[in-house]
Amino acid sequence: MTNTLSWQNLKVLLASTKREFENLQTQLQSDLKQLGDQVLDMSNDALGYHKGMKENRTLHYMVQDVKGNIRVYCRIRTAFDAEAKTVVDFIGEDSSLVVIDPLKPWKDGRKIFEFNHVFGSSATQGRYFDMTSLFMF
Repeated sequence: MTNTLSWQNLKVLLASTKREFENLQTQLQSDLKQLGDQVLDMSNDALGYHKGMKENRTLHYMVQDVKGNIRVYCRIRTAFDAEAKTVVDFIGEDSSLVVIDPLKPWKDGRKIFEFNHVFGSSATQGRYFDMTSLFMF
């Protein structure tokens, strides 16, 4: 009789272990599917990120080609008394600058320069930095 009870207990234990194994196997398959979906999502996100970075780089280079790689800024400071004879006559909207030297007559005394941007004598250091810091690496 004890053999029969032991045998019965072993059958019950085996059935219980099989159910537990099947449940764990089902849970493992479910977890594996979720993990696969997450990897696929992350892979798609990474691909989108790389496409975005490539597009960003392409647009950056296009802007560089349009604007040019070299930028020239002019910062006008207040003239000292000894320099007062040379005069900045006009700062244009297109960032052009006309300098007049009254000691040189006619055409020789008038020089026109073009810059990416001209900062007048009243421009603050902060304004100058804000405008130029984007292009300094």
